[in-house]
Amino acid sequence: MFEKARDEFQLSPDSVYLNSAAVGPLPKRTLKALNSYYQMASETPWKTDTLMWEAFEQVRNLGARVTGSDLENITYAYNTGFGLNIAAFGLPLEKGDEVVLTEINYPANVYPWLALEERGVKVRFAKSCDNKFSFESIREVVTQNTKVIAVSFVQFHDGFKLPLSKISKLAESCGAYFVVDGIQGCGAETISFRDLKIDILACGAQKWLLGPLGIGIVVISERAREDMKPVARGWLSVDWPDYFNLFDFRRKLLPDARRFSTGTAPAAHLVALSNSLELICDLGVENIQRHTHILLDKLIGFISNDKRYQIVSSLDEDERSSIFCFTCSDSEKLSMFLSEGKIICALREDSIRISAHLFNNESDIDRLINALDRYAPEA
Repeated sequence: MFEKARDEFQLSPDSVYLNSAAVGPLPKRTLKALNSYYQMASETPWKTDTLMWEAFEQVRNLGARVTGSDLENITYAYNTGFGLNIAAFGLPLEKGDEVVLTEINYPANVYPWLALEERGVKVRFAKSCDNKFSFESIREVVTQNTKVIAVSFVQFHDGFKLPLSKISKLAESCGAYFVVDGIQGCGAETISFRDLKIDILACGAQKWLLGPLGIGIVVISERAREDMKPVARGWLSVDWPDYFNLFDFRRKLLPDARRFSTGTAPAAHLVALSNSLELICDLGVENIQRHTHILLDKLIGFISNDKRYQIVSSLDEDERSSIFCFTCSDSEKLSMFLSEGKIICALREDSIRISAHLFNNESDIDRLINALDRYAPEA
């Protein structure tokens, strides 16, 4: 199944790409759909409007499947930060309210909340130890004033998968909104927005969802929608039975997540994302997760038995993800060595970050292991 999926990509044949945590490659079907859209825009532009709406609905349906949610909770976002800003500035937060974040976090899930300090909202950080943190460290900073707990699904720098179930119950126990930055997990790791009672999940498409830059999805629960105010409004935020009576300026906001849209959507990007999501749903996120973990297990077996390298990522089944990190005495030079050998990965926090996705196979891991076996770290 996954060997056939590999044929969906046209990566450079002399390279090994293990960096989907940075940016994922576009599948062939996605590129074909993009080219067809632009051809239509060139030749018959009046047809593109219909295509945009069809793609939008497909993104909503497939996005719901990938995130374990429902259609009415889904709308598009321009990036992860867009969805997190919808949360930060839309939720009813007032002076004296508190937002709990983790000290180790990607900046996209920090700056929107810090901006609320101008309103008197306090941001509290769960402390880390040796670049790691525990559920207890989050619980310790929760108070009676906590109104939001905002975390990442998967940590970008070491692949640590957060205990979302525990955090969800903690948020529920204190009546806080539960907000998740999903970009480093959605598409490669299973998640259930519904079961976890997440209020807002934001996810850019350019990594594990294999979409282009500048598009993504945001998932917003019914509870959050009822309590939030759209931070921006436009003519497509409201309910139109048709598009002929455009002088009716008293339309009600749409009841679902589309109320957080404004005007014309990024049509080509929606077309692209709908095709990439189709591939992911055809394979199944659970199968993708199993596939990537099996590939990484082979690498972990090598690293575990080579004293030159040290594992950084958690190997606990509940905490591991499709991102695996390890280090050595001169990780920066190792990163350059791998790059020169056309093995594309990333250097994060002094560790080599390997991120395997559905198009990777055992030969990719073998080539990486062979390179690591040849490398001679500095003493």
